Amino acid sequence: MVCAGNPAEGDYFVAEFDIALMDRFMHLMIKPNVNTWLNWARNNNICQEILDFVQANEDLLFVSTIEDFGLDIKPTPRSYEMLNYVLSRCDIPERLHYEVFAGLIGKEAAATFMKYRLEKFERPVSAEEIMNNYEQVRNKILNARLDVLNSIINSLIDYCANKEKEINEQNLVAFLMDLKRDLLFGTVKRLISFEHIKPILARDEKLYDAMVKIYTEVEPN
Repeated sequence: MVCAGNPAEGDYFVAEFDIALMDRFMHLMIKPNVNTWLNWARNNNICQEILDFVQANEDLLFVSTIEDFGLDIKPTPRSYEMLNYVLSRCDIPERLHYEVFAGLIGKEAAATFMKYRLEKFERPVSAEEIMNNYEQVRNKILNARLDVLNSIINSLIDYCANKEKEINEQNLVAFLMDLKRDLLFGTVKRLISFEHIKPILARDEKLYDAMVKIYTEVEPN
């Protein structure tokens, strides 16, 4: 039998073992280890963004203290797992990001995480970057939040609307093919309203087939 518990002198509300129970267990003190947790996280689908953040901020994996006033939330390995769940499954308005993150990993770690995300992911990729060298910015597109991705798409639509702008067909199509089904359908519908863009999109067989498949699913006969 293996049991997990917290020390009485720690920052936990606990009921202490009596001597009879304590006498029947071998007691081992287990402390978090960054490398061990990272190995576990990689095998349990924790997103790369959190893995990179913890690896760059090892001191913020686990902080265990409690202030004299009220509840002071601190980061733990479990809280990063919860943060991963929220990031991967919830579309949280940007104005609430700090409150949500702080509620999971504490104020200090949340502020650092927000700064980290801003520096690494938040600057929207420009339409020029997509057209000039999509492969270089592709990872940012694949990891972008929905609101950021919508901003990028709007920028690309404005770019393509200008007939004077140079269109790299290969990069434009590669970007579109990386979009999820609904975003792809909506973006292509907007792009084909430009007469000079319509032939470019029609020339790519994979894109054409993808659009036909989506269209038949959303508007069956």
